Amino acid sequence: MFDPFSASLGALFRGPGAVDARFTPAGGEPLADSIRVIRSRPDEQVRFGEGVIVQGTNAFEIQRGDVDEPRDGDLLTIAGVSFRLIGDAMLDAEGLTWKIGAAEV
Repeated sequence: MFDPFSASLGALFRGPGAVDARFTPAGGEPLADSIRVIRSRPDEQVRFGEGVIVQGTNAFEIQRGDVDEPRDGDLLTIAGVSFRLIGDAMLDAEGLTWKIGAAEV
C-alpha cells in the first residue's frame, strides 16, 4: 500500500537541508550505517534581568525508521562535529519523525 506521507518524507530527507549523520546511543556503539537528519538552528530569546539574550540552539529531525527513539545523551556526529541530544524527543502527528534539541560537544 502506497503511503504518501512516508514517500514525501523520504524525498525531504534526501533533499537540500538534510545531511548524513552518525548516530551513537548513549553508552553504546554507533549504528553501522549513517542516517539522514535535518538540522535547524532556531534562536531562542531568554530573559536575563531586564534584558533579553538571544541564545543559539540546535534541533534535529530524525526519521523514526532510522532510530526507534532518540534519547537524552545520545550523540549525532556530522562532518566530525558531535552533538549531544538534550531532553525528550517529540514524535510528529503521523509518527514518522522525531524532533529533539542538541548541544555541540
